[in-house]
Amino acid sequence: VNLTGRLANQNESVHLTGQSTIALLFHDAKAGGGFKSFAVNYDGDLNASAIQGSQGSLKLKVSGTPELIKISDLRHNGVAGQIVADGLLHLNNGMGWNLNASLIRFKPHYFVSSVRGELSGNIRTQGIWSEKQKRINIERLNLAGMLNNKPVRGTGNLAMVIDSNQKGFLPQQFEANNLYLSYAKNQLQATGNAQNLRIKVNAPALYEIYSGLRGRAYGYLNVQSQPRLKATANLAVDQFSFNNIFSVRKLRIQGELPTSENTATLMTASLEHLRSGNRGIEQGQIALAGTRQAHVLKLEAENKLSKFYVQLAGGLNAQNDWIGQIQKGDFDSLRTHLAQRQNAAVIYQHKNSGLYVCAHCWMSYQSQFCFDQPIRVSNTKANASFVTQNLDLNDFAAFMPEGLAITGKVNGHAKAAWAKGQKPKIDAHLITRNGVIGIAADDPQDIGSTLRYEQVALVAKSIADGLQLRMDVKTPEIGAGYANVVIDPYSKNMPMRGEIAFDQVQLKVFKPFIADVRSMAGTLSFAGKVNGTLTSPLVTGEM
Repeated sequence: VNLTGRLANQNESVHLTGQSTIALLFHDAKAGGGFKSFAVNYDGDLNASAIQGSQGSLKLKVSGTPELIKISDLRHNGVAGQIVADGLLHLNNGMGWNLNASLIRFKPHYFVSSVRGELSGNIRTQGIWSEKQKRINIERLNLAGMLNNKPVRGTGNLAMVIDSNQKGFLPQQFEANNLYLSYAKNQLQATGNAQNLRIKVNAPALYEIYSGLRGRAYGYLNVQSQPRLKATANLAVDQFSFNNIFSVRKLRIQGELPTSENTATLMTASLEHLRSGNRGIEQGQIALAGTRQAHVLKLEAENKLSKFYVQLAGGLNAQNDWIGQIQKGDFDSLRTHLAQRQNAAVIYQHKNSGLYVCAHCWMSYQSQFCFDQPIRVSNTKANASFVTQNLDLNDFAAFMPEGLAITGKVNGHAKAAWAKGQKPKIDAHLITRNGVIGIAADDPQDIGSTLRYEQVALVAKSIADGLQLRMDVKTPEIGAGYANVVIDPYSKNMPMRGEIAFDQVQLKVFKPFIADVRSMAGTLSFAGKVNGTLTSPLVTGEM
């Protein structure tokens, strides 16, 4: 054998020399002639890096079929250290494995130049990773060394089973026996099982684990599921951020869940300065206090423009059904103050995961938002309905696309219903009048533009052919027109058909909805037909 190749997605080359025996078996013609099995017996030398002096001996005995690979013996001994491994790989119904490995002063940078260091130790692992079940078993883990100039240590045992049909907070099976993982300054310890688990974390340098992480985390979490659920925690996260997607200055989870029959306890979760782009929450807190049969959950949050508060009071009965009320709901912003006008009964049935919320309203002096019918949700059906009167769109700026702001008063109603084995039913009619659309400038130093409108109406309704969407726009500044489209959401690619007509619409209105476009200007008058699919629409007509 004298072969030279390249590792996948790597710059390093692989050079193999030595003696090898390879056997391939195929089914006979009557059985289709397909691949049946293989076997490889290799005894030679390996040079697996551009680094001088990386060569060493390699012995490999492997055999298998399309469903099973057996590694009888894998040995490498050279300047890169020693590796001894054997085991099985099951490739049908997901992936399964049963592997043993021993490392002696193994230097991974001879094979992957970006990972430098040295590892020694042993590991035995078994598992299954499929759609229905995920099982991981690590036995007698004992690894130590350095990776990228950071100390690495791993000891203990771990067994975990996650079932696709499982219920509850914890995995179906979980057992950690003195599991200890450490990298750089970050440490994780776990002991216990699914009935009683204790986790301790001390990670003052999260950036060492992944370059996109920032901040530090520390504290403990104790969870017990039998004979009754019990959880205590004292966890803290400071100055955390993830890839500039979001950040939080301070996060705390402290206390004990109120699951006792007689002794009242308190658990709180609080945060400060949660940011994502230009949106954020200055302060937020969730507090759960009381006993299993009588407790209160308080939720509050605020930013520079608004404050929100609501609480749920109730308890669990012997069947684990939660019965209580939504109380004291309050949303206070610069333009409106919506307050919950009556307590709303809430029932959650554990047996069928059914949720019932009584009809209730949030109202101010000039506007209101009402659930005019009870909300019902279960495994087999669901329905919800709301009406709105003079609701200010400015209070929902956080849900608008970046660079777009809309004011105006929304009036209308929306209903939705679903039942197992039937198509969902939607009926929504919303109208907003006499508002302003604000569009951010391309250059942050420039002043954005504002466009007034007289009326925008949106209708969404389930019909026999699918979902009908119609939007009507009336405004002297950005034109007038309508779009009426029917989408079939139950067919592949969701085909659509309809018509569209607009007169003297300014193109800059559409800029916030189109990615990677710096500027749009001009006016457009158009009338035509809409066809194609939702992801690839086809518009024909005259401009």
